[in-house]
Amino acid sequence: MKKDIVTKRVIRNIAEDIAINLIGLEIEYKELEVYQYLVYIGKSKLNMKNNFSQKNIDYKYNLIDMQKIDCKKFMMADDPNAIVLAILCDFKDKNPSIIIKKILLKLKELTKDDEFNFRKYYTMLEILSTNRNLEKILKEEKEMLRVDIEKLPSYEIGYEDGEERGIKRGIKRGIKEGIERGVEEGLEKGLERGIKRGKKQNSMEIAKKLLLSNIDIELISKSTDLTKEEIEELKNRS
Repeated sequence: MKKDIVTKRVIRNIAEDIAINLIGLEIEYKELEVYQYLVYIGKSKLNMKNNFSQKNIDYKYNLIDMQKIDCKKFMMADDPNAIVLAILCDFKDKNPSIIIKKILLKLKELTKDDEFNFRKYYTMLEILSTNRNLEKILKEEKEMLRVDIEKLPSYEIGYEDGEERGIKRGIKRGIKEGIERGVEEGLEKGLERGIKRGKKQNSMEIAKKLLLSNIDIELISKSTDLTKEEIEELKNRS
């Protein structure tokens, strides 16, 4: 009893909301007639009434049962959103695998090999297919479609072209990274050599001054890390 009261209250609230929306539409589009449709996409057979009447409420609407609509009406469209809805319609005793394959091929055609868009509409198909117990067939036909596309000469050409572009990009990236690494290592080695050369030049200057002060060559060698031969050469140049 309590459940029935709650259900009636919910229905009354929905009816009131719809009535408010209809009043709004009538105000905005007063010259046009307003019609309301309820589109049913459920799994079980449609048993709903097309009206709701209670005290002070008399509400009617048109019912559209997707299971009774010929799928051809949607398959002929050039809009992917309409093609997707075909999976909910009446296949007219035709093999579901054939119809679903046609749906997938039409989506491929309309999305123009845009994989992102195709995946978006395929996800819609996956969701809707559960209402018709067609999930398994949809998955099988998608796999078959992928295999069929890979057999096409255009797919092989595209694959080879993509592979070739990938190799070229890899070579370019390798050259760029090689140059960058070479420059980095060159700078590092150059800096290292520069420091070593600077240190040696400084040691030679010190050695010259010590030679002018008649300091022993062996002592100069220990103080500057220069060899005796290098110091002798400096002494002969002076």
